[in-house]
Amino acid sequence: GSCDASGGGIDCPASPGSRPAPAMAVPATMKSIVVNGHADLAQVTMELEEVATPQPKEGEVLIKLVAAPLNPSDYGAWRGGGQFRNQGKEGAGVVVASGGGAAADALVGKGVGIAAMQGCSYQQYTTMPATSLYPLPDGLAPEDAASFWVNPYTAVGIVETVREKKSPAFIHTAAASQLGQMLVKFCKAEGVGLVNVVRREEQAETLRQLGAEHVVVTDKEGWQDQLKGLVKDLKITVAFDAIAGGNSAQLLGVLPAGSTCFVYGRLSGEDLHSVNVGDLIYSTKTVAGGGVAPPPFWA
Repeated sequence: GSCDASGGGIDCPASPGSRPAPAMAVPATMKSIVVNGHADLAQVTMELEEVATPQPKEGEVLIKLVAAPLNPSDYGAWRGGGQFRNQGKEGAGVVVASGGGAAADALVGKGVGIAAMQGCSYQQYTTMPATSLYPLPDGLAPEDAASFWVNPYTAVGIVETVREKKSPAFIHTAAASQLGQMLVKFCKAEGVGLVNVVRREEQAETLRQLGAEHVVVTDKEGWQDQLKGLVKDLKITVAFDAIAGGNSAQLLGVLPAGSTCFVYGRLSGEDLHSVNVGDLIYSTKTVAGGGVAPPPFWA
């Protein structure tokens, strides 16, 4: 089950007792992205470095990465400065070698999706346990499956949380994001009401073309009154805020007593502030955190 790295490449034969796995020669070294962080994301830079190609152990496979997205959960830490290696929490590629074992051998040549909170997709190759991968359906290109995990699972988690809270609908901010666009379609399919909050009219138009029924544009005068009206009409008691700063406090202010505002992002670059203590004490409203994690989905 061991891999031979002699001869300028890596050759991974099948382990004893497993069916033969097609051996594919891959380079002994690969390119990996190094991120140079900065408080201003516009100043973040990336560079390539040559590193040893990882070798799969028993039960693992070697994946040639084809595509990987850039999510807020990826770049959030970069604001602190410093260098970051082994980045990228999800992606998709093709299994090119097995370290041995029936599960690993069966995936050689298959397209797979990977999800790893520790990061591993911003490089040419990575190793993963065979049982942790998501085999792609036949005919689905890895490029089209690169964002299969973070946003879809977040969308499902949000909708399930809204149902648990017994709210007929909910507010979602930064709604023109890829997650926001996904929620427009998913909520419509699931019969859950959704109020999308965006900054600009062109963003609102994008969501309407996807089927969004309720869109509030904060660049327009009177948007807060519009939002209050929708909260009342749709009996909303839940909001999901990706902005933080003072935005979460504004959302809490328009929600009725007993409501919850989940904060799952910090796009403003600011910590929470300006929360009305009266909302918390006398109106029993709640501010909670939420993120992509094993169940329970929202902390």
